[in-house]
This record gives sequence, C-alpha cells and structure tokens, in this order.
Amino acid sequence: MLSSENRSRPAGNRAANKINAGTGSTYSVVDLDAMAAQVDGAFVVLVRVADDRYRRRVFLTVKSAENHARKAQQRGQDARIFLCELKPLVKVCGLEAAPLPGVVA
Repeated sequence: MLSSENRSRPAGNRAANKINAGTGSTYSVVDLDAMAAQVDGAFVVLVRVADDRYRRRVFLTVKSAENHARKAQQRGQDARIFLCELKPLVKVCGLEAAPLPGVVA
C-alpha cells in the first residue's frame, strides 16, 4: 500500500509533468486533467494533415492527447491540443430506454 505522500504525487516520487499553456502559464498534468473534469471537458488534438484538411481526435486525459500530438509532430504534421468543454445538444440516436438529463430528445 502506498503512503499518503506517494498517493498524492501522480508520478510516484517524481514531480508531475509541466505543460506550457502558451499564455505564459504552466500547468501540471494533474491540474489540466482536473480542469477538464471540472468543466465536463476533454482534450481535442487538431492535426493538420494537408494544406486545408484537419483531423480531430478527442481524449479524456492530457497525457493521451500529448502522446497523439507528439506522434503527429514526429510525422512532420502540425498538431495542437485544446481543452474543450463538451455539452450534449441534441440526441441523434441510441439510449432509447434511458434519456440523458438536460438533453433535448
């Protein structure tokens, strides 16, 4: 069983990874994941695959989004990560037996 000190440190005995937000602010991976959870958000990786074409993928953790963006950059593609707020607007199909609260049917 982990001590309380190790449980609170996301990377074991190491400091958490830091990410520059492009605004002069630096956030830890844990901070970014907590922000995403607070706003019901997710991390969207936007990869430019051609001059006017983009590919989008949604990730629940910043670590997985970073990995995807890093691989795209290694392939020579421009990749950016955005924290986006996800809100259901209209149910398109599925979940017939259990409607989601706050979603227009």
